[in-house]
Amino acid sequence: MDCPVCKNHGTLTNKQIEKDLEVKECESCFGNWIPSFEYWRWLEKHNWRPPTESGIDSTTVEIKTDSVGGKICPECRHILISAKVGYGCEFCIEKCNHCGGIWLDKDEWAILKSKKLNDQLHYMFSHIWQTRVKKAENEAHYILFLKEKLGEEDFNKLFEFKEWMLAHKEKDVMIAHLIHRI
Repeated sequence: MDCPVCKNHGTLTNKQIEKDLEVKECESCFGNWIPSFEYWRWLEKHNWRPPTESGIDSTTVEIKTDSVGGKICPECRHILISAKVGYGCEFCIEKCNHCGGIWLDKDEWAILKSKKLNDQLHYMFSHIWQTRVKKAENEAHYILFLKEKLGEEDFNKLFEFKEWMLAHKEKDVMIAHLIHRI
């Protein structure tokens, strides 16, 4: 089996990254190929439950581990597709739509595990997950835009005002007044 990142320069060998989870690790780049059946068996043995968004740590991770270029499945030779992880993880993971295996670059498993996302790899490729990731990105960009336009101090004042106004019993009157042009 050839590494999808190192191509024929990296050989994949067996490694256990969790109790009951056997993967193939590249001896060169230390990325991990997780065969679909191994992952699902591991989830089953650990009494996996559907995810709840409230339990996810969204703190941004500073390291970037993404490899560049298209990747080929080491198992069945189909093209791997990418999905943004989001929730503070600034990298993508790759999956083969044919055999279901998943590729993680070096350290990505550890990061996903630290954020309690390692048991949700299959969800990351869903429309719902990707929509949430895109929405969070858009909100972050909007906040950044406001901070750049207004400055940090005025942004904080605006944010405090908004929180106060939205909690007020007459917020509808206040909003109407703010958008009314004289």
